[in-house]
Amino acid sequence: MEELERRIELGSGGAEDFLSIFNLMESAALDAKDLQSIQTMQRKCDQYAKKLTLLSRPLVQQQPLVKTKTEVLEQQQQHEQQEPEQEKLDRTKFSYDALIGFDSIKSAFRTHIELRKKAPHLFTAGSSLKTVTSTLLHGTPGTGKTFLAKCVAGEFDLNFIEFKLSSVLNMFVGETEKNMVAIFNKAKNNAPCLLFLDEIDSVLSSREKGEADHVRKAKTIFLTEFDKIRGVEGVHIVGATNLPWELDSAARRRFDQSFHIPLPDYETRESIILRFYSGTDIDTVLDANQLHEMVEKMEGRSIDGLYKILNAASFARVQMLEETDRFVFDGQAKSWRGVEMCSTCLFNTIDKGDKCEDCGAVYVGFEEMGGWSASPPLRLPELTLDLVLRVASGVPYDCTAEEEQKHVQYLSAQ
Repeated sequence: MEELERRIELGSGGAEDFLSIFNLMESAALDAKDLQSIQTMQRKCDQYAKKLTLLSRPLVQQQPLVKTKTEVLEQQQQHEQQEPEQEKLDRTKFSYDALIGFDSIKSAFRTHIELRKKAPHLFTAGSSLKTVTSTLLHGTPGTGKTFLAKCVAGEFDLNFIEFKLSSVLNMFVGETEKNMVAIFNKAKNNAPCLLFLDEIDSVLSSREKGEADHVRKAKTIFLTEFDKIRGVEGVHIVGATNLPWELDSAARRRFDQSFHIPLPDYETRESIILRFYSGTDIDTVLDANQLHEMVEKMEGRSIDGLYKILNAASFARVQMLEETDRFVFDGQAKSWRGVEMCSTCLFNTIDKGDKCEDCGAVYVGFEEMGGWSASPPLRLPELTLDLVLRVASGVPYDCTAEEEQKHVQYLSAQ
């Protein structure tokens, strides 16, 4: 045992030596007579057991943390020689059929995209026709700029690639610029595609004195890559901004065409409402005058805001159904419909299960009617103009009249 201990102290002991001395110590601890000797042997056994565990672990071959210059250059050369793989992107499911309004803009996109395919000879060198590959959409928030771009991509079977500043920003020096280049390369490698530059003013705002060097460098690289990709066959660029007047003049000049996306007019609002409630009983509930008043009251609402109101009104009808205790039988639909209290129900006491003489509603609770498991299913309360207007009062406007007027003034100044 002494020889084993000496070898271990000198650091020449292996796993077998530790195992042997561990067994000897364990036997000595069992044979010891006094408590102090037993505790000493047990402490040594614990020490040797831990060391034995470490020696039993397989060694991990560590890679050098720092690569030589030659290794770095060889790796870079191998990466550059690899052909870029075309990333598989999902095509957007939208098309022009899902888009209400924007007739002149849809026609312009169709002309520029389809004409290039059908009559490429018109765009040869020396021709008076120049290919339009970049479009700027500007307007107040919620007017449908992003949705329009998705519908264009879906209509002409283009890959949809979206660029947002938040997706490329990086705290490390040079990484933001690298991510920008990668986005443009992604579009080039996945043509035909539509590269959508959302909120482009956040990237290409007007350059000012005292601007940080890394910000100015990022803008320069973005414009350089923009110029490179404009000539790539099958790549269409669509930029969107709520603040076109804050765009750098060099960025505005790079767009071949520009469109103002206004707030929806009367016809567009009416079409949206009718399409939203298509397949429902809106025609039997709202007459022409009520529908006209609803459309008029929605003036100044963006497309996004209008859909929010209509959707909120539908959920309000669901909530009304769950809270109502008045149901009438719809003979045509052969099911029960929740209703609001009429004046007779409101000012007279009606017992459970009794029927109101005026509106014919039966006084019974939602759960007692079977709730959502009722068969046939319970029908939602009727859509009313008052309900829609009540819901609309709680939905804020996406923009003010002054903001919309600012876009109109910008358009007229171009």
